[in-house]
Amino acid sequence: MFNSIIPVIETYAKKNDFYFTTGQGRADEIFINQYLGGSPISTRLELPFNGHILLALTFLMVSKNKKLIRILIIYQLVLFFIIPFLGWLLINGNLWVSFILSFHNIAYKYIFLIIGFLSIKTKADLLSHKGVQNEQINT
Repeated sequence: MFNSIIPVIETYAKKNDFYFTTGQGRADEIFINQYLGGSPISTRLELPFNGHILLALTFLMVSKNKKLIRILIIYQLVLFFIIPFLGWLLINGNLWVSFILSFHNIAYKYIFLIIGFLSIKTKADLLSHKGVQNEQINT
């Protein structure tokens, strides 16, 4: 997929004074680098269903929390369409999008990872509570 998209973006980049790179060893990150008054601004676009989200999805699957699994997948599918649009806005000089993307990249990972951990903790507490009840019944 990247082999067909990157040449088109590189041609456009040469015309509009920005360049982009991919994350070193990471196929799910694209960095858009622009200059504002001589100062470089680098913005990271992360593709949906990256490693952090798959880890959170694994936590939710282990805890069998179907509602949150559905929310996470729908959220990632929505991002699949929104991220390219925001990238397009950014490439066309709307630098305010850089702040939104940077905040989003930090916030949503932590939110879903914390929800995943709490979901596992809740499931573990529920299972340990059932185990205590079973021991009390057997004695």
